[in-house]
Amino acid sequence: MENVKTCSKCKKSKKISMFIKDKTKKDLLKTACKQCIKIEYDLKKDILKEKRQANKRKVKDYNKRYREEKRRIGEYERDSHRSRARKLNAKYESGITIFKLIKRDGGKCLICKKKVLSRNVSGYHKDNATIGHIVSMANGGSHTWSNIQMECMECNTKKGISNGGQLRLF
Repeated sequence: MENVKTCSKCKKSKKISMFIKDKTKKDLLKTACKQCIKIEYDLKKDILKEKRQANKRKVKDYNKRYREEKRRIGEYERDSHRSRARKLNAKYESGITIFKLIKRDGGKCLICKKKVLSRNVSGYHKDNATIGHIVSMANGGSHTWSNIQMECMECNTKKGISNGGQLRLF
């Protein structure tokens, strides 16, 4: 006699080979047969597709807000440098942004000479553009045009608060 099992969905007795293995079950098989699982998967897939179509406008609005938020990164950095300068009682010049610094320094890291990315890559990327302080604010440096330089994320992270790196001569 062949081994058979009853499907929990269609309630039909089927050969064991018609069931997917599952180590968490007592008999090591899923309770539903392969055909029923496929039908359920296809149904869920169609439902998700319909939801995406229905929420197309919401997704478009979300993506627009996300892009606008990314553009405000420059504003966020400006505010974080200002608050650090205030805490450390360091001199602070307003109007310094990552985008102006990229333009001034030609879009290259002044330590390793690699071309930097202008923050279009989200999250951490070793070639992202960062504002590097020649003399770090923690060591008494200021946040002024004469004390900042373009650095890639990798060089800025390696440098830390040391006064290493290339000094600007002007």
